[in-house]
Amino acid sequence: MPNRMLRESIRTSESLDALSPEAECFFYRLMVTADDFGRFDGRPEILRAATFPLATDRTPLSSIIHHLDALAAQGLIALSTHAGKPYGYFLNWEKYQQTRSHASKFPDPLADDSSPQHPQTPTNTSPQTLEDVSRPQQ
Repeated sequence: MPNRMLRESIRTSESLDALSPEAECFFYRLMVTADDFGRFDGRPEILRAATFPLATDRTPLSSIIHHLDALAAQGLIALSTHAGKPYGYFLNWEKYQQTRSHASKFPDPLADDSSPQHPQTPTNTSPQTLEDVSRPQQ
């Protein structure tokens, strides 16, 4: 499990302050779940097991989905699909974390065969939800 740096400024983050206490807790647990590139498996079942390993029986999947959507709505993460599977990534990862690995465990969300659901620009005013990412493309 990777170690992560938390900067003092995290205490005054308006994005984190807009989250519920439960979603903020999920944010920190998701940080230590992500690989060195800030990417993670976006399947709620996998995330529940990875972020709440001792509380899977007390953590409904709907909570994980709600937390993912809340983080995406605040511009903290983005969701994408690759080969039909959901993935996620932290939008400002490089700004706050060090990369030690040479390659990510997960697909590049901006690669040609990925479908980013949240652009990395501040003009994103209507973020899509995990439900939108999981819905088959038409």
